[in-house]
Amino acid sequence: MLLVARAFTDGRPAMFSTRSVRCPATAAAFGLEEPEWRWPGGYEGTLRLLSSGNCGSEEGSAALEELKATGASGAVLDEFRNGEGFKKEPGLVAEWFASMPSLPVMPYAVLMPLSDMDVPPEAVVVLADCLQLAALTTLANFARSGDGRVLIPHAAACMSVGLYPLAESLSAVPRAVVGMLDISCRSTMWRVLGRDLLSFSMPWSLFCEMESNADASFMSRNLWRGIGRKAAPPSSA
Repeated sequence: MLLVARAFTDGRPAMFSTRSVRCPATAAAFGLEEPEWRWPGGYEGTLRLLSSGNCGSEEGSAALEELKATGASGAVLDEFRNGEGFKKEPGLVAEWFASMPSLPVMPYAVLMPLSDMDVPPEAVVVLADCLQLAALTTLANFARSGDGRVLIPHAAACMSVGLYPLAESLSAVPRAVVGMLDISCRSTMWRVLGRDLLSFSMPWSLFCEMESNADASFMSRNLWRGIGRKAAPPSSA
């Protein structure tokens, strides 16, 4: 995710492949490989890591000793021992995993400034503060019936800018995705992006729809002109 953050702050393209991505969640999030369970304890150990921890079972304790042998940091050992608490129990993590979308495996993925691209991307990601997020959410729903054109998944930060918008790009009626709500990633992203930005990701077709509707929408009205000019334009990639 630091590569993602720097793509926004520095405008440098970030390329992801199985040769450069060590985190199995990120590799799956960008469609580089099928999900793998490389943590000690495998799949079950990962379920316990994301919920109540590995110290309460014989299998978990053995996995913890295996992790210690790799020279893991104290912070990593503490999270593995006590769990990250993203779900109440391992079974809920398993259900969460099963509900996630999947992608065809690709050799690489690239995140780069939209202005530098020669061909349309699969999806567009912008960083937005609360006012910008309100405007983007409203615009995503402007030309569609109902109010379900924006998704806020419970997901890792990399999945909210990769897996979910890429999966939505395969849908006949794609949705935008609000992301970077991942608690474990926020402390890392704060150092580069600050505390107050979230991601708003749109499949290319939805981005084009929103752009074409902007002039006919609230954005041409006095209400938005009064508050919208106070918002800095969001960065995009």
